[in-house]
Amino acid sequence: MRGADLRDADLRGADFTGAMLEGANLGGANFGGAVLRGARMKGARLDRAVFTGADITRAALDQQALARPEFADAVRNEYQPLSAEDLAKRLALHAEWLESGGKRGTRADLAKRDLAGHDLTGADLSMAC
Repeated sequence: MRGADLRDADLRGADFTGAMLEGANLGGANFGGAVLRGARMKGARLDRAVFTGADITRAALDQQALARPEFADAVRNEYQPLSAEDLAKRLALHAEWLESGGKRGTRADLAKRDLAGHDLTGADLSMAC
């Protein structure tokens, strides 16, 4: 279903488990109560789409998508996205915390964070939680 045009479609209660909706036009579509577990929606147009009560657990979305008003009433993904900027800040504070023996900086808390797509090459995650 990549690139599909589902504009203004009534998809309430539909099961889209694992669906490939990348680049699809979902503008104005009603996904109320739909199951979108593990669906891939990166690059999809989401303007005016309704996700009230939709299950988006483990759905792959653009980092900014979950902050959109369309997802305000969706069942939240169990792993929250983390922007590259926020991750870099957390890792810098964690490195400072490690180097200072816990006197400066902050221990990195990455619990329940979606790190998919982030480059962690060379990151020292020892003692991170």
